[in-house]
Amino acid sequence: LPSQAVVYGGRVEAFDCLAELDARGVEYTFAAPETSPTKRLVESVAKDLKIDGKLRKASRMTLTGIERGTKERALSLSFVNSDGTAAEAETDLLVLAHTQNVDPHIFGCLNDSSIVYDGRLVVNGDFCTTDEDIFGGGTLAKFSRLYGGLAIEDFSSQEVGRMLAENITAKCERASGARPPAPIGGLAPAPVFKEPVGFSYRLPHEGHQITYVARPPLGLTEVVPPEGGVLLRTEHEGQLATLGIDANGVVSSVCFCGPKPSSLSRCQVLVGLHSAYLGKKSAELDKLECLYTYLTGSWADALYSDQVLLLRKLILAQGLPKRQTKLRETIQQGVLELVKENVQDFPKYTLPYTGGY
Repeated sequence: LPSQAVVYGGRVEAFDCLAELDARGVEYTFAAPETSPTKRLVESVAKDLKIDGKLRKASRMTLTGIERGTKERALSLSFVNSDGTAAEAETDLLVLAHTQNVDPHIFGCLNDSSIVYDGRLVVNGDFCTTDEDIFGGGTLAKFSRLYGGLAIEDFSSQEVGRMLAENITAKCERASGARPPAPIGGLAPAPVFKEPVGFSYRLPHEGHQITYVARPPLGLTEVVPPEGGVLLRTEHEGQLATLGIDANGVVSSVCFCGPKPSSLSRCQVLVGLHSAYLGKKSAELDKLECLYTYLTGSWADALYSDQVLLLRKLILAQGLPKRQTKLRETIQQGVLELVKENVQDFPKYTLPYTGGY
């Protein structure tokens, strides 16, 4: 193991690295020239839980050089402090958690081809650059200002991938004549993103973990109530939990932070669900001692199953009842019938059997 490390960068992944170094007993220096919005969100949640003072603050400095080190240390690093003074450090290990930049060779190709690059590769609503035959996505690209100027990495990578593939396929089919040509001079429609986005990282404080999922895009710097809705919050035995419910009764965000483990995939299931799936009305949820314990309890096993997700899609396809009480009855009855028909997959449940079962 290295005896000393330097973690450099303002992305939230740095906290995950610091937690691992702490666990292995490795001394480290934490430096960053900037802080990402996601890292600011994590720091905001830590402040709410009153553990922000336990998290290591990054020294504000910019890495300017890396050279082979001495016999004692493998690397020699050069920095410039925020006040313009120079600083040097030697280390056994350098971990980079800095904002990802474009590869110089790719940038050279883009520049030579007069492709618009403004900090990131600029694309329109079809993920197309200023060259109609070149598409872009992922951490390299962002939408043009006409489409909000947001970074594409702030949306679900799987959803982006599907949209990008569909647009490239459409381009190829138009070229082969299998699809009618696109309207001349028309603007590409703005893509509509629906899949939740989020992250889950360890924190360098007593084994704490933070998991956050919300509607896209991922760009907030603090957990806030949805417009017209409510933000439910509990703190129990050092475990913080928040649940955002919008004006239509739909879960818009989930955040868990504390010493207990939380599943990113399960939190992603919750976002977009109507609160009727949660077994209690919003007013009843607000009275719970611990949202984390409730939402991770054995009663909720069916909630995270693929079968209930399919049921949800079926209810949405059939059209939602206008009245909230009728919607709640439809959802609860649908889940009950589904569990009865697949009782072997839900062994923890005791079901109210009827004569038909």
